[in-house]
Amino acid sequence: MISPLKNANGTMNLMTEAMARNIPSIGGQSNIDDPIAHFKFFGGSSWTWYLTELDQETGYAYGKVYSDACPDGEWGDFLLFSDEYPKESLAGIKFPPFGAAVERDKFFKKQPMSLCRNPCA
Repeated sequence: MISPLKNANGTMNLMTEAMARNIPSIGGQSNIDDPIAHFKFFGGSSWTWYLTELDQETGYAYGKVYSDACPDGEWGDFLLFSDEYPKESLAGIKFPPFGAAVERDKFFKKQPMSLCRNPCA
């Protein structure tokens, strides 16, 4: 359950209950041609996650992820938070060598995924 969810360094709220309230559940946008990205997260030198759906109980999210390995992006699920796998969730990830935590783009406004791009491309 989200209440508020801090990043690994405790420097930012990645999500609060109020922020999560209007995010569709997993599969909630599956029949939409251009789903809405509700949040953008970033970390390391080239990782970006656009969140379109969320299971608020399990912490599983769905959206599009960009990285060096996948510069065109890939749709799939990822862990926003997890009691079972805390270091593998966005809330628990720290990128070496400086231990930088994943952050939420505070300036991102929800928008159709067709407008979301790989910021490192």
